[in-house]
Amino acid sequence: MPGELYLSGDCLARGYFHKPELTKENFVSNPFASGQRMYRTGDIAQWLSDGNIEFLGRRDHQVKIRGFRIELGEVQYHILEHSKIKEVVVIVRRGTAKQDPDLCAFLVSHKPVTGDQIRKHLLKRVPDYMIPSHFINLEEVPLTPNGKIDINALEEWPIEINLTKEYEAPGNHIERTIIKIWSEVFALNGSIGINHNFFDLGGHSLLAINIIHKIHKELEVEVPILVFFQKPVVKQLAKYVKGSETRTKPSIKRVEIRDHYPASPAQTRAFIIEQYDDQTAVNNQPLILRVEGNVNRKKIDGLFIQLVNRHESLRTAFEIDGLELVQKVYEKVEFKMDYIAVPKDEISVLINDFIRPFSLETAPLLRVRLVKLSKHDHLLMIDLHHIIADGKSIEILMKEFSSLYNGETLPELNVQYKDYVMWHADLMNSETVKKQKQYWLNEFKGGVPKLNLPFNSARADNEVYDAKCTYIRLDKDFVHQLEEVARERQATLFMILLTAYYTLLYKYTGQHEITVGYPIEGRPHADLQNVIGMFINVIALKGNPTDNKTFEEFLSEIKGKTLKAHENQLIQFDDLVKELKIKRGDSMNLLYNTIFMFFNVDIGNIQLQDLKLTRLEVDKNIEINDILIEAVWTKSGIKLNIEYNANLFKQETMHEFKQNFVRVLEAVLKNPEVRLKEIEIMKNM
Repeated sequence: MPGELYLSGDCLARGYFHKPELTKENFVSNPFASGQRMYRTGDIAQWLSDGNIEFLGRRDHQVKIRGFRIELGEVQYHILEHSKIKEVVVIVRRGTAKQDPDLCAFLVSHKPVTGDQIRKHLLKRVPDYMIPSHFINLEEVPLTPNGKIDINALEEWPIEINLTKEYEAPGNHIERTIIKIWSEVFALNGSIGINHNFFDLGGHSLLAINIIHKIHKELEVEVPILVFFQKPVVKQLAKYVKGSETRTKPSIKRVEIRDHYPASPAQTRAFIIEQYDDQTAVNNQPLILRVEGNVNRKKIDGLFIQLVNRHESLRTAFEIDGLELVQKVYEKVEFKMDYIAVPKDEISVLINDFIRPFSLETAPLLRVRLVKLSKHDHLLMIDLHHIIADGKSIEILMKEFSSLYNGETLPELNVQYKDYVMWHADLMNSETVKKQKQYWLNEFKGGVPKLNLPFNSARADNEVYDAKCTYIRLDKDFVHQLEEVARERQATLFMILLTAYYTLLYKYTGQHEITVGYPIEGRPHADLQNVIGMFINVIALKGNPTDNKTFEEFLSEIKGKTLKAHENQLIQFDDLVKELKIKRGDSMNLLYNTIFMFFNVDIGNIQLQDLKLTRLEVDKNIEINDILIEAVWTKSGIKLNIEYNANLFKQETMHEFKQNFVRVLEAVLKNPEVRLKEIEIMKNM
């Protein structure tokens, strides 16, 4: 019987050099010998009757596409049978917009050959599900410095998407405009037609919001996100736009220069959280990158100076004026990147020393340090305070850094963060916001349900938050299956994970009303898409699980609620607390005591002209909550970071909790129509 090959014994290595995460993943406890470890080779093998072990392939070379298990080596073998093919590499990849996973074949040929020729060749040899969707001709296969195939380079290789099979050309200006917007957002070079579906192209909530903003900017029609999800085909969306009234959204105007400006509600909330313990780095947003190649220290320093001069948020400090928090924007600030050289074995100490509290009264609230480990090996350490930048802002910062490094010119910024704050304040008096406020008041007219999690220890008076972290990974194959479940129901991966989290909380508490906080990007205008600032707004979303609901039914409810929440996102957390007249109880948060966050932007590997940047994982405290789940999408799957209050939960409890989250997801993959009462978890809390 085939299985994965493990190695154990006296000569087993201690782990990977300076790669603790990889060591933890591949050097595991030996269940057959107490106190010993085994190494996961990744090889698939089986015992033969003569006692020998037969090698069958690699675990990481066997993939699952739309429910079918495929051995990549087998696909490569049959492509190489074609007389014109010299070399071939087959990988699973998705486009920049997270399309459904597909096989992609990279070909080096003796003579010119087309994808159609290889496709016809394969049809005679393998089932259709084993035929790659894309064939890319290369002059040579890219290699890493040590001579191995550079999979990262192939994953980033541009693909000319061929969508002609379902293609129908646009027939009017609206259809052409929508197709142009979709092509930009999905980064597709091929032809999108009016019959193409947003979800089939790999769409998700953030992309939908981006498209909606662009449609409003170019066609002056507001498309509610709920309508967008109901009409995900270009033709349907164009028909809705054509039948809608044009409505110009108030433009964001540049405000006059002042000594100071009001802080935004999001900034005020970050400031309040800071006051609980200003000696912790709970609001820090560190980014640690491994830099390989010939590093030009002066160039990197100069580029960050350009970015500080470009974005006012990076030149902003905060102070109290009377009883109000205000922001001071400086025309110039002194910024210089730190530079040190240290041995590689001091990396972890160095990172912990770098991530330390900021003084909010002093700009910039940004630190950058370049650490030399060896001639061609450096660390680029970046840390920003959350009060000036959200997760999207870090993506913008690194995207613009990469563009400047590669010699590109950045487009001029039409507005800055302070302009948004003033615009948003005026918007709060509009009829639109009044309607949104009423929506939330109706949602919580019966009161705010308190989540009664079974704590290991009672909550103490004047509690000090003690954050601990654990995590679990969902591999690429597992995530692909979840995406397929979502796509078939015109939902998103985020909606699947959030519904599963509600289900998990229901299994622990038995409550039929559960409120979970989740952050919304909060950039309600197209001009804000490239602005660095604190835009994020945390929405309190109430779910209503019951025993007899199927997961599919519950997913449909949560999908509807998340879409309505996006439509009504202008109401800020603190405004809702005041309107509901909620008094602070035994929890530091008033509407929820658990948060679910989803990040589907993978900064991952950044390829510059002569440098390769790889993100290193860093433990960080994110929010003051009983439990916070941070689902981070990467090319290798999803990492579920679970931060919890160690004053309330034991470590073994949270280990069980994360395993149970996976059990819920496994039950859903087995049968999306499973009733919630039929989903089983282990519960020793």
